[in-house]
Amino acid sequence: MSYTLKETEDVNHITSSPGVADTLHNSNSSGIANVDHALNKSIIGNCPRCKAAVMEKFRGYFCCNPNCKFALFKDAGLFTSQKRTFDRSIAIALVTNGSVFVTGFISQKTHMPYNALVRLDSEGDGWPQFRLEFVK
Repeated sequence: MSYTLKETEDVNHITSSPGVADTLHNSNSSGIANVDHALNKSIIGNCPRCKAAVMEKFRGYFCCNPNCKFALFKDAGLFTSQKRTFDRSIAIALVTNGSVFVTGFISQKTHMPYNALVRLDSEGDGWPQFRLEFVK
């Protein structure tokens, strides 16, 4: 596998982040192949706010930059209230494209299924917000 200068800088930034370096060091010390595997498995894209890597962890998807508060939780209220799981493919689409078309939401009022375009609003310093757009 070959890396461009940008990818090498990203890997150096990610592996030097607190927590990431400890995880990679403690998991297995048999070389760069394990680092590549761990990074490829857990990185889903770049943070829409600071452009650092976004990594998957147990409870959600978090920016590696300790000064950035970007996070997408797997138990996001919008998805749990509409009986839809917030999976890795949705998180990847939101981080890379800023929106994703989701099928299978269940209305709380009518209990009928519906589909919507979910847009990620990551502006500001707080947690990212979701906006629904209904396509006709």
